[in-house]
Amino acid sequence: MLLRLGGIGWGLPNESHHNSLHPDEPILAAAEAAPYFKPGFYNYGSLYTTVQKLLCDAGRTYGWIPKATEGKLWEEERGVVLTGRVLSAAAGSLACAFLFLAALEIVGLAGAVAAAFLLSIGPGFVVHARFQTTDVFVTLLVAIALWLVLRIVRSENSPLRLVIAAGACCGLAAGTKYTGVLLLLSLWSALYIADKGQFWKRFWAGTAAAAVAFFIATPGVLIDSAKFWKDFSYELSHTATGHGLVFENTPSGFLYHIGNLVAAYGGVALLASVGGLAMGGVKKSAWLIPVALFAVAYYIAIGRAEVKFMRYVFPLLPCLALGVGVIVEELHRRGTLWRIANALLVLIAGISMTSPTGAVGLTMLMADQDPREQAGKWLLERVRSGASLGFVSDPWFYSPTVFPGTNLFFYPSTGLVGADARLAAMRAASERLIRVGEVGQARSDYNLELLDLAPDYIVISSFEFLDHDRVRDPGYMRFMPELLKRYDLTTIFWADTPTTRPEGPIEGGVERDWSRVRFAFSSRYPTSPHDLMYIRPTLCVFQKKGN
Repeated sequence: MLLRLGGIGWGLPNESHHNSLHPDEPILAAAEAAPYFKPGFYNYGSLYTTVQKLLCDAGRTYGWIPKATEGKLWEEERGVVLTGRVLSAAAGSLACAFLFLAALEIVGLAGAVAAAFLLSIGPGFVVHARFQTTDVFVTLLVAIALWLVLRIVRSENSPLRLVIAAGACCGLAAGTKYTGVLLLLSLWSALYIADKGQFWKRFWAGTAAAAVAFFIATPGVLIDSAKFWKDFSYELSHTATGHGLVFENTPSGFLYHIGNLVAAYGGVALLASVGGLAMGGVKKSAWLIPVALFAVAYYIAIGRAEVKFMRYVFPLLPCLALGVGVIVEELHRRGTLWRIANALLVLIAGISMTSPTGAVGLTMLMADQDPREQAGKWLLERVRSGASLGFVSDPWFYSPTVFPGTNLFFYPSTGLVGADARLAAMRAASERLIRVGEVGQARSDYNLELLDLAPDYIVISSFEFLDHDRVRDPGYMRFMPELLKRYDLTTIFWADTPTTRPEGPIEGGVERDWSRVRFAFSSRYPTSPHDLMYIRPTLCVFQKKGN
């Protein structure tokens, strides 16, 4: 838990930006303000939002969430977001605890400790445990469900209450993220393995418990059905069609998610897990069937999708961690020399924590000031002195914090839901913040008209640059050569302090300039998944030649 609390204050609302720097947190903060059981947002199930609302109401009663006051309305949202983050951190820690219990059903103490340890230090899993999002919370429910399912497998005559509890946990997982319904495959197979004669009776009991739990977790399917089906249909369409340019021209999800697993869990842990699960398969272990059914079905579901965020692989991590328990336990039983190999495995995994992409390294990033805040402070000083600042796309979570917003949840800030609202807020803050296009009309990114307006500075974030550059977006391809004819890359924000004129004024041909700009964006954590780069974008500032 302590590891997950480190850096948990990253990007929280403050005086310079009144919404979180995470793109999804303002949406969930707004959902928390809605009535119980009707959050008005059903892209995911509602259980996480309901639990968070209970905690936030307690926070308002007992004082850890301050009441919004005029001029500091962001303080309440900060408390709401932080409460949701602590809920996620607790869920991440509890997921490791229940994974330990699940592992004890199939291996001894040494294997269970190793499995829980490697899950607890998964880099991406640790980082996302500091976000007010549903992904770590649903992983906790997967871990609990697997524990109950493995208990059923070990029992020749499972008590009906155990079956009902397992079914309810499957339903709660589905009521958090809809793909949690696939846990029923694990439950049904476990019931068949444990007692074929009682299968149908227990099948209906477990399935009914899952259905009831789902409707309790997400009652909007009944009491807000029109909005539910609208959001549910949108989510299905969204995952099937993609997420803008983010995943365009990337490998199939079946390959792409291997990299996501490495980022979320760690390469050493992934190899050990696969080896342990293969060992369980060679031994024809009965417990592997329900675990594998869920894992394979879930991987097929996310592998076929066009949206490939790293966080989608989290429910697979408890399944994989069981494999670590198996291989560690097997080596432990073989004697002293093999136990040394175990110790080396755990030692290597532990050392990897301190690498730049390890859990500790990423935690240190989250404890530092974010580049958007660095850039915002630096640029705001110049804007207030009369300089103008151009944006190549609508301001969002990746933009420098040059305007704070004025209200809670859904009023002006870079965290606003809806590009029109964010653009209107930016223009209300200062006429020297320039974005080509009108509110309420279609706008294109990398519009050459911005260069004709000749702002003193133009700022581009790695989130705006890398995908456009990768797919060679036509508008971007026209814009960048012209930008580099008229502007110098002068400042890069990416670490504790900005790097100013890192190579002096850039001179030479357009192609040479372009390659150096690409290096500025791509040289820092270039292989990070999109949703792991939230915590450390790169911002490059271009200054008009002659200024």
